[in-house]
Amino acid sequence: MALNAPNGRTFVLMGSGEFEPWSDEIEAAALNGRTGPVAVLPTASSTEGEDVFGRWGRMGLEHYATAGIDARLIPVKTRGDAELEEHARALEGASMIFFSGGKPQHLASTIGGPGCGVPLRMRSTPARSTPAAVRAP
Repeated sequence: MALNAPNGRTFVLMGSGEFEPWSDEIEAAALNGRTGPVAVLPTASSTEGEDVFGRWGRMGLEHYATAGIDARLIPVKTRGDAELEEHARALEGASMIFFSGGKPQHLASTIGGPGCGVPLRMRSTPARSTPAAVRAP
């Protein structure tokens, strides 16, 4: 499902199975010709340990590399990480933000609410969340 918000952002909500070839066409449409890198945030998987977090990050980077799309991993695991200016700056110029794997409740509590650098940088960047939607600020 795609939603075009009034502020020009595109939200694509997809179920499980991210980083599979079937999503290439959907992601290309969401990117809509933008050329900046895709920011991959496997934040929702961070409660499952370093191995799981790392696997989701690698899967995302490999998926986009196969599609010829530049991507970067933003290692936001906790609310403290989300408030780091370095992570917020890493989102500047991103064409799309991809949230993957794990627990949507953890993702929402990590990046939601006021005072968090990551959501502030998301205001003009298309977001894609799977498997569950996260409300943008």
